[in-house]
Amino acid sequence: MAEQTAKVPRLVKVAMVASAVATVAALLGAALLREGPAASGGVPGAQQPSASERAPASSAAPALRCGSGPCVGVEATTVGNTKVELLADASGGFSRVRFDEGGDSGLNVHETLAISVGGKVQKGSLSCQAASRYQACLVTFNQSDDGTKVGTLYLKPPSRPWVRVEANYPSDQGVLQLRDVNDDGIPEVLAVASACDGSGNFQACKRFVLQAINHEGSYIGCTAVVTKKELLPGWPNNLSPTRQQLKVCQ
Repeated sequence: MAEQTAKVPRLVKVAMVASAVATVAALLGAALLREGPAASGGVPGAQQPSASERAPASSAAPALRCGSGPCVGVEATTVGNTKVELLADASGGFSRVRFDEGGDSGLNVHETLAISVGGKVQKGSLSCQAASRYQACLVTFNQSDDGTKVGTLYLKPPSRPWVRVEANYPSDQGVLQLRDVNDDGIPEVLAVASACDGSGNFQACKRFVLQAINHEGSYIGCTAVVTKKELLPGWPNNLSPTRQQLKVCQ
């Protein structure tokens, strides 16, 4: 908006021109905002990155703070054309994920949900997988000393920036993995859980189930209950239930 000056007649002309330009720009901006999600398709339950979380591709990687101190690198990996870095404070409590797609996409930074549930990240917390439609990354964190883990899921829809799914993915057995189990082109989260009703002590439980949870945080199916984890399909490092093995979760 033009600043006011002492020359009133000239100011009126400048203000009229500036107002017209601003009006056109606003209309164009509104049109683009309306068209963007419809053209590309959003992710239900996902948080879109704000302008402050994205940096121009031409700029150097920004110095990030995690809580009250600087972020330090925990680990990094690559999925598709994206470099993914897990960053945290010294304790691993306050953590972020930085996505660098290169080119004109620039940097995209999200917090994890670890600190909201009292969890901490560590080396081995980051895993990523590319499916036919979406790429996905999962950050897992220990919630307590009893082996429980919770995960934060990130997705990259086609032609869209990375987004964080606003859902927690828990496993009271401390095992969370990514796999596209229903062939929809979007990796699901697989969680190993105890299946002892009302026991209150899942560590002593000797009944286990494998749960498949989608990108909206909803269960899409569970395997049959087994008495040994070794009987779960793909245990331990490549959990891979078939669609026929996934039934309604009890």
